[in-house]
Amino acid sequence: MDFNSVWSRVTGASGVFAEPAGLLRGFAEKEAYDAAYYSALAAAARSYAAKRLFCSLSSDENGHARRLGPVYFLLTGGCLSPAAPAVALPPSLLDAVRLRRGEELSAAEEYDRAADAWPDRDAARLFAELAAAERRHAAELRRLLEKCF
Repeated sequence: MDFNSVWSRVTGASGVFAEPAGLLRGFAEKEAYDAAYYSALAAAARSYAAKRLFCSLSSDENGHARRLGPVYFLLTGGCLSPAAPAVALPPSLLDAVRLRRGEELSAAEEYDRAADAWPDRDAARLFAELAAAERRHAAELRRLLEKCF
């Protein structure tokens, strides 16, 4: 089975090498958004431990976006530079953390799908590493929530 047919089946997309480039751009944009969101949470948090966690998560997410750049370059020959997004937090920081935890788990699933379908093994390993990192983030957010209740 060739990459295009596997990719179509996994993503539900037809067409092809434009799709992986779009997926990488989407991943990088989500990582940039996540980094900005965690920075906003750090600014809004009251406890030092929460601020420290959110700053760490923001740094991790920026690192994820940077790590996607070489994969995009090898695929397209272009540079991947997502714009800095505007972020609006919900009124409750607990709600924001709950929502972020769900987003982290969704991101892990998306990276897992990409790792399974990507033809370049180095990129597939990167996606698997990013999936594991997103799961760690979700676990850290859960631990933070557990301290609040």
